[in-house]
Amino acid sequence: MTRGLIISLLAICTLINLVISEDCKFVPPCQCVSTGFTLDLRNTVRPLSVIDGDYTYYIDPCGDHAKVAHFCNVAEEAGCQVKQSSIFGIASTSGYSATGDPFKNNVVFKNQYGEGTEIRVTLLNIKCNYFSEGHLVFVQETPPKTYNFTLETNRACTVPAEDDDGGLSGGSVLLIIFFVLLIVYLVGGVLFLKFVRRAEGLEAIPNYEFWKDFPSLVKDGVKFTCRGCKAESTYEKI
Repeated sequence: MTRGLIISLLAICTLINLVISEDCKFVPPCQCVSTGFTLDLRNTVRPLSVIDGDYTYYIDPCGDHAKVAHFCNVAEEAGCQVKQSSIFGIASTSGYSATGDPFKNNVVFKNQYGEGTEIRVTLLNIKCNYFSEGHLVFVQETPPKTYNFTLETNRACTVPAEDDDGGLSGGSVLLIIFFVLLIVYLVGGVLFLKFVRRAEGLEAIPNYEFWKDFPSLVKDGVKFTCRGCKAESTYEKI
């Protein structure tokens, strides 16, 4: 009974992990929606800008030319690379696409500008930063005409930042409760077995037989999960 319970719990945990791990769905102009969280850049700092060497980059992550019109002089541009009087479009107002899992902090917004041999691609790697509304970092131009940026923003944080009032977070409270219950279980169990049941040595440990078999139960559970939650065949047993 206990062995089957452990195996079932491990299988359920594996399935839950597979379910919650998913790419978000892009919703124009600049949202990426997944189960339990929506990454929304509409209220981040706009436009974004960063200087790298002789170039300055201006980007609106929502594809709005009006936000960059003062810097990018073509109506179809939602981002541009500027060097003195030279301006090159790197993002279009036709919008972005997006892939990645917000819970793994790996969402990437992609925008393509131009046609033929003049295509330029902008990649925004969105990262959680609790202390920034929107901070753009130029990473590199690799391959040529593909501009890689990191956008750090609190809009990408799937877990709210802890308050600075000195209070405990929900996770801290749960950990405290867990360890208190664990101590009560161990101390109370030992006292009960020793003075009521007159147990001695290892037999005074609560549920000693279960804990002795626990490593092998975990091993069986891992094997069961790796087999796709299927029972071991008669051939394998032999």
